[in-house]
Amino acid sequence: MIEEGEDPTAPDDDLTTILAMIAELCLDDIDNIESAHKGKGKASTTPTDEEIALQLLAEDARSLLAVSKDAAFARSVDKALEADHALIEELVRMEATARHDREHAFALHRGRLLTERQAATEFTRRRQHPRDQIEDVEIRAPCGHYWGADCLVELFRAATTDESLFPPRCCQQPFIVSEVEPHLGPELSALFNKKAIEFNTADRVYCHQPTCSSFIGAATSVASIHGCTCWEQACGRCKEVAHPASFCSVDDTPILALAEKEGWKRCPGCRHLVELTQGCYHMTFRCRRQFCYVCTETWKTCNCPQWDEARLLTTAEDRVQRELPAGPPPAPAQYRRMVAHAAERLRVDHDCQHVWRYRPGGGQCEQCSHYLGVFLLSCRHCRLNVCVRCRRNRL
Repeated sequence: MIEEGEDPTAPDDDLTTILAMIAELCLDDIDNIESAHKGKGKASTTPTDEEIALQLLAEDARSLLAVSKDAAFARSVDKALEADHALIEELVRMEATARHDREHAFALHRGRLLTERQAATEFTRRRQHPRDQIEDVEIRAPCGHYWGADCLVELFRAATTDESLFPPRCCQQPFIVSEVEPHLGPELSALFNKKAIEFNTADRVYCHQPTCSSFIGAATSVASIHGCTCWEQACGRCKEVAHPASFCSVDDTPILALAEKEGWKRCPGCRHLVELTQGCYHMTFRCRRQFCYVCTETWKTCNCPQWDEARLLTTAEDRVQRELPAGPPPAPAQYRRMVAHAAERLRVDHDCQHVWRYRPGGGQCEQCSHYLGVFLLSCRHCRLNVCVRCRRNRL
C-alpha cells in the first residue's frame, strides 16, 4: 500500500540494491563457468547451446545492472534537487544578477547608461545591487538608479561596519538618509545614526579595553576623561586609561620609528598611519581627508612631486601584465615600451574621472581586493580594474 504523501513512481532504494546485487552475482557465476570451460574446446568450435544461453543471460544481467544503477542515480539526483532547492534558486538569482551586470557594463562600454525608460519596459526593474529583480518597494537613488528595499538595507548595514562604504552612495551620490530611513527599520536606523556620529569624527577615542573597543568621542588636545558604557574611562589625548592625577605617558617612539623606516605617514585628519602602495602621492583616506603623501599637507596646496617614480613603474607593469593577451610574451623592447606608455598614462590620469568599460574574465578588484570570477569594470583611461560594488558604492 502506498502511504499518504509517498511518490508511487519513485524507485525503492532497497529493491534497486537487491536487483544490482542479483545482477552482479549472476555475472560472477557466468565468469566462473566460462573460466572453468576455457581450454577444453577447440577454438573453431561453434558455440554450444549452453554457451549461447550464458551469453544471453550475461547481456540480461548487464542490462539489469545498468537499469538499477540508473535508478539509483536518478533517485540521488531527485534527493539532491529537493535538498538543494533553495541553493539552486539562489544560484539562478545570482546568474540573473551577473547577466544584468554584464548588460550594465556593456552599456558603460558603449559610453551610455541604461535609461529609466529602458528599465521600465521590463515587468519589474532590475536591482542595482546585488542579486535579482526588484519584487518589493522601489527606492530611487539620487543618481537615478533603482534599488530594492532589501538591497538598500544590506548596503546601509554594511556601511555600519565598513567605513569605505560610508556614506552609503550610488555612483558617488550619497543617499538622503531622511528619505530612505523609513525602509531601514528602527533598529538599523538607530545603529546607522550612531555609526554616522563615529565615522564623521576625524580623530576618535575608543575604549581602551580590547573586549569593548566602543567609540567614546572625539580626541582632545589636552588630557580629559571620556566615559564608556562598560564603565571604563579613557584619556581624550593619549587614548589610554584615564589618569586624572598624572600626565600622558604613552611612548609612540617604537611605532613612529618603524613608520619612519618603512616610509609610512600619518593621516592629518584621523592620525592613523597609512602606507603608499601605488605611484601617485594623492591620498584619500577612509576619513575622507585628501592630502599629499610626501608632506601630509592638504592636496594641491604644496609643490611636492605628484608621484613616486619607482612605484609608478611597478603599478604600470602590473597593469600591462593584466592586459597581455594569451600566447607568447612580447619582445623585451616592446614590453618596455608598453610599460613606459602605461606609466605615462598614469601620470596624466592620476586624478582620473573614470569612464568604465566591460572587461570579461576573472580578476582581483583593485579597491576591495576581492576576486571576481566573471568580469570586472576597467577604466578606459587609467586602466583601473574594479568590481561593480566598488564602482557604485566606493568610488
